[in-house]
Amino acid sequence: KKYISEAFKRHTGMCFSMYLSKLRLNHAVRMMNAGFTSIKEISSFSGFSDPLYFSKVFKRHFGLTPRQFREEHLAQRMGKK
Repeated sequence: KKYISEAFKRHTGMCFSMYLSKLRLNHAVRMMNAGFTSIKEISSFSGFSDPLYFSKVFKRHFGLTPRQFREEHLAQRMGKK
């Protein structure tokens, strides 16, 4: 197990749990851009069983809550049209 973890980190530059969180968060962003409206739904479909934990991880990664992120990016898209 340790060998696989070390090999994964050497190959990707991050531990598996960080890599998985990054994938899940990127999936959540794609769902927001696709028009999913419920943070609870987005968190569930992104692999987070607890929406509050999802929001905490999301804010740690992006510096904004999921709701703030969505509102900011929606405003940017509306401004470009």
